[in-house]
Amino acid sequence: ITASQREALRRSYVTAPLAEGAYEIRYRRTNVPSEEDTVSDKIYLSDVNKLINEKVAYRNTALLALKIRLSDQLNGLPNVTFMNGGKLIKVYDETTGAWKPSLTSSANPAWIAFDILTNTRYGGNTAYSRIELATWRDWAKWCGTEGLEFHGNFDTQGNVWDAATTVARCGRAQLIQRGTKYSVVVERAADPVMMFSVANMISGTFKESWSSIDDRANEIEVTYHDKTDSYKSHSVRLYDQDALAAGRPQRVANVEIRGIVDA
Repeated sequence: ITASQREALRRSYVTAPLAEGAYEIRYRRTNVPSEEDTVSDKIYLSDVNKLINEKVAYRNTALLALKIRLSDQLNGLPNVTFMNGGKLIKVYDETTGAWKPSLTSSANPAWIAFDILTNTRYGGNTAYSRIELATWRDWAKWCGTEGLEFHGNFDTQGNVWDAATTVARCGRAQLIQRGTKYSVVVERAADPVMMFSVANMISGTFKESWSSIDDRANEIEVTYHDKTDSYKSHSVRLYDQDALAAGRPQRVANVEIRGIVDA
């Protein structure tokens, strides 16, 4: 070991695996100790560690590996922040007409919700035959066209339906049951499918009901996790301009949307 620096010089050495037994560790200096006051060239053996290789099962567990250089500035356990890229899930390949694992983690809300409902380990174990696949494929293509994505994770216990509904909200859709199958209703422009008029309503049966103005929120505060600020919580507040101009009292509704990462 030879070097010239102001701080202490440290070196670590690792041997190949050794058989069990007793070992002696020796080190030898090859130079004459310096007699100058400005030179410190003593050598110390600080510690000896034994590594035990054990097979550990990490089934269905995401692992994060760190390699940290030992230095004088390392004086405790570091705070670690990392980007969770998401789980690899199956997506429907429109080109081949078959299912395939996604090459990268999919952010498409349609396929994430589909995975939650059908996965046999952590999901609802719903048979594919009970999913309206044509509707789901159409929803997935629309999400891709509109750039609708879900970027979030589930780190607490919950039920399958709530998780799938949370994801579907990012795709502007609502999960519904149609008979024995699961389908979706997507909030988007579409052609009318029914028209109500005096020709197809019984006279005197038409009614309209409205919520009281006092029961309606006139301000909504939406919380999301901003990707441009390390995914910290940010809020956007929307106002009812008419209520504001009329001087009505504030009635604020707070909404946190998981999976949304930009304003």
